[in-house]
Amino acid sequence: MCVARDLHEGCKLDRIKDPNLTVVNKTSPLNVTGEKIVILPLGDSLTKGAEELKCARDGAGCRGSTSYRYFLGLHLQETWGAYSFEFVGSKATQACQAFQVATADSSCGLSGAPSVCAPCTYPWDKGHEGHRAWTTRDVLDGKPGREPGLKDLLSKGTRLDIVLLLIGNNDIYKGFVKSTKQSVDNIKTIVDLLKASSPYVYILILQLPRFGPRVKRWDAKGLLASNEAVQRLSEAIEMMIRKRKDDRLRFVTHDLQPSVKYMSSDGVHHTPAGEEMLAKGWARALPTDLARSILEGKMKAK
Repeated sequence: MCVARDLHEGCKLDRIKDPNLTVVNKTSPLNVTGEKIVILPLGDSLTKGAEELKCARDGAGCRGSTSYRYFLGLHLQETWGAYSFEFVGSKATQACQAFQVATADSSCGLSGAPSVCAPCTYPWDKGHEGHRAWTTRDVLDGKPGREPGLKDLLSKGTRLDIVLLLIGNNDIYKGFVKSTKQSVDNIKTIVDLLKASSPYVYILILQLPRFGPRVKRWDAKGLLASNEAVQRLSEAIEMMIRKRKDDRLRFVTHDLQPSVKYMSSDGVHHTPAGEEMLAKGWARALPTDLARSILEGKMKAK
């Protein structure tokens, strides 16, 4: 349950706690004053957040966006303690507006949420590089004249410590994937560009979520074929990562299932409960020891 102590504090999301993750004491002996871990969430609308999330119980619906970034941001604030971080990117989409509905029910993933629940008031970094409908190729090149691609964004010189990459679903959704090779080759190039810009960056690539049963463009047979393609592409990405034998390049799994509880009405995006499942996957790959190691390395490099 999402529980808010008051409107200024926002919601403390107890469900994302993991007993295997270490919580750093706020008085950690490591002097990290002024240092932050720079995290780039990178991908398509699954990073940006769904444009609109409908709730079944109230006629007006839950208007706004939802993204794993909100849940993950709160989790890192709690578990990393004194180890500060910031989400960066050219976008700053509100990823929690969908929670500001007093009548939220299980279709929104917040069964029993109290009316005082207002997570948008909780301080967190909203920066990201998630763009609607982006494919693996779009990450590299952007949309000429409208949205810059990674090549242009990295030219600004920001040194990244962690990249959270979730990309590939639109390659399948738009029918671009006849084989996995081109998508994987694009992701290899993304990795190479990130490494060239920030040699010590940790690149975490999330397992692609499957599509849900409400996708209108496919019948049951088409949905099955598309989700088989999702699985093949995820496996190919994981194999690519294994072959590179780079400890700073990691494949991240999650437990999200494409059920009505977790999928929005379009069958592509996710309810808050679904986004929280994605955040839990990211969280398992971001232990406190990793934060400490990154900050120690940054301090030694001074």
